[in-house]
Amino acid sequence: MDTFVVLASVFCFGSRWFAAGGAKSSTGEFHAEIARDSRGDDCVQTLNMTGSFQYAQFKRGDAFEGILLDIPYQDPRRSLAIFLPAPSSNLAALEKTLTASVILTCLGRLAERGLVEVTLPRMKVKCLTDLKHYLPPMGVVDAFTDSADFVNIARIVGLRVSAAKHLAVFRAGRRGPKTVAAQAVAKEAARTAKDKKVFKITVDRPFLFMVLARDPDTVLLLGSFTHVL
Repeated sequence: MDTFVVLASVFCFGSRWFAAGGAKSSTGEFHAEIARDSRGDDCVQTLNMTGSFQYAQFKRGDAFEGILLDIPYQDPRRSLAIFLPAPSSNLAALEKTLTASVILTCLGRLAERGLVEVTLPRMKVKCLTDLKHYLPPMGVVDAFTDSADFVNIARIVGLRVSAAKHLAVFRAGRRGPKTVAAQAVAKEAARTAKDKKVFKITVDRPFLFMVLARDPDTVLLLGSFTHVL
């Protein structure tokens, strides 16, 4: 009987928004950059919420052309950052421009500028990666060959890693704060900003997103949303 070693890594992320009442469901259009058929724009389920979200606008000549929006989760150490290219730009141009230093520069310009109403697709994004294509260039070579040494796992001669997969799943749902304290803070923030001018951001074209963590500062997940399946 043959013995196989399979390395599996799974990362799933979904959280409650820090927005009073959560997000309201509706439908809207999503304009893919490349038309796949004659149906035109995609009709998608959308999420709509209002709050004092941080954002920054970038013009031609800046790090990129478009809007950066940061939507907080119930856990204050987590947020969703959306890099939305301007209608005159596109996701491909954005991806070519962004580097680690550019991302840090953009995040440094985030600020609360009043009440924001945001509409974005209700997302569930999955990505399955074959790590056998990426681990060897990083120095993990022997594990996939007959030179592998896994005697501390199983005393089987010739045992090696047969497959290595990583699955990342991201969901953007409707749920708002669950704890009473978080609900109270979110409602008070919405009440305070109630009579202020509302800045509307509609995420209706391909964009890049990041799940950010604080303390320590890191990027938990990086992805893009290009079309609806």
